Amino acid sequence: MTDVSVIGCGNMGSALIEALWDAGNEVAVWNRTREKAEALAGPRVSVADSVGEALTASPVTLISVTDYGATREVLDGEDDRLAGSTLIQLSNGTPDAARAMAERVTRADGDYLDGTVFSYPKAVGTEQLFIMYSGDAEVFEAHEELLERLGGTASYLSEDPGATSALDLAAVPPAMLMANAIWQGAKICEIEGVPFETFAEVVRNLVPAIAEDALRKEADPDLPADPDKVEVSVRQAAEDADRPIEYFESVGLDAGALRAFKRVFEAGVEEGRGEHDVSCVAELHAEHPR
Repeated sequence: MTDVSVIGCGNMGSALIEALWDAGNEVAVWNRTREKAEALAGPRVSVADSVGEALTASPVTLISVTDYGATREVLDGEDDRLAGSTLIQLSNGTPDAARAMAERVTRADGDYLDGTVFSYPKAVGTEQLFIMYSGDAEVFEAHEELLERLGGTASYLSEDPGATSALDLAAVPPAMLMANAIWQGAKICEIEGVPFETFAEVVRNLVPAIAEDALRKEADPDLPADPDKVEVSVRQAAEDADRPIEYFESVGLDAGALRAFKRVFEAGVEEGRGEHDVSCVAELHAEHPR
């Protein structure tokens, strides 16, 4: 019997295995492509011959594959091996898929935790690792010490197994849009001869301020429709989008994201919300070309 099993030896799975091994754990691993698992084998890392063997080799199994669909495929025909063990999902999915997986594992007399990794594989094993878990609180407490060996702090969110997936999906838009916007901004500075260091300083000051302001507005549900609190109206945002769109296209940058937001703001004007604060954007809907 090993301390923990890991199913999935991709970039994240390999990092998890290394962190667990480095913390002194005996680890059983399995991967669809056996060669990837064998590359990680060592004094405290053994390769399981099957998913079933990996599930029964340890009292707890971490699964890190592409998504919940891949998890379902991996576990097909193996539900009887879940009895008496704990499955901790660290793959990407949706809240409903997480709840369905929790129900499946529980029905098989196993325990389930859903985890979302808010870090890149390079953060595993360091204090920068950020993982949040949801599901049965007692199950989390029982394995908290093991989970903290992955690095950083193991944080618990909710009894609802779908909560961490919901939080993951909520974090995607700001993270994706912010990163791409920064890269495009850096390209503008390169085109126009503005020092990157200067741009970096502006971003480091501007981004936290924008985030705090957006969160402040979101905390006040009456703000968007209160004329005394409107700072940037939906109508103004639609009009202001023209200048950066024109510039982006003039220097060869893709203005698709800007055009998408412009369409949303224009739709808001058409819906009669032109004088509302732009912070109501999540309530606006527009038709977008596919």
